[in-house]
Amino acid sequence: MDVIIRQSAGLGDIFFCQKIGKKIAEAGHTVYWPIFSEYQYAENYIESPFLWREPDHKCTEIPLECATKYLIWRSNGECLDNIMQAKYKLANSTFQVGGWEDWQDYLKIKRDIDEEERLKSLVLGGSNEPYCVTCKHFATNYMELKEPIISGMREIEIKKIEGFNLFDWIGVICGAAEIRIPDSSFPYLVEILPTTDRLYMYNRSGEPHIRTKPIWKKKWNFIEPEAK
Repeated sequence: MDVIIRQSAGLGDIFFCQKIGKKIAEAGHTVYWPIFSEYQYAENYIESPFLWREPDHKCTEIPLECATKYLIWRSNGECLDNIMQAKYKLANSTFQVGGWEDWQDYLKIKRDIDEEERLKSLVLGGSNEPYCVTCKHFATNYMELKEPIISGMREIEIKKIEGFNLFDWIGVICGAAEIRIPDSSFPYLVEILPTTDRLYMYNRSGEPHIRTKPIWKKKWNFIEPEAK
């Protein structure tokens, strides 16, 4: 059977759902996973058996982008899970992919050490001073984090730099003494990389809480100023 996964954007979502695609492929199915053109470079870094394109024929669809109907709600309107967990419920309604709890084991990255070193040289300038990696944007449309990030040490901010992409920041992330980032695509990488244990995650501006809390294994310090 040919299967198409509909999760074309949100690199964090794509990272988190790798297990879904790989379990379907392990069952002998061909998996298509078309993603936004601006993320097409990711296929060179994510180890997977997928065809990262739109098929030219009809396939069984797994619409992960429409997983909200699988959320569980209390009568008082409180949601008992989050959209990330709901994606696995949706997938399991058609295939046996298992739970989301070990998603980290299925996200495998092919690193480009040369590009990582080139970016480290550019942003660190050869200094050995301990630094904190920060990021002040989130979401596909690069929304700005309103809450100020204060670390008390040299700050290296993740941002767009011509000629580099998200994966090229891995070397900088691994060398950081402290990491302060929003709930975005980068925490998914931090989860599977050898990093400092001084980890701080900020809730997205406009959201009162970090909705993805249950899915993390590392001991993050959650910063939720909008919940006050």
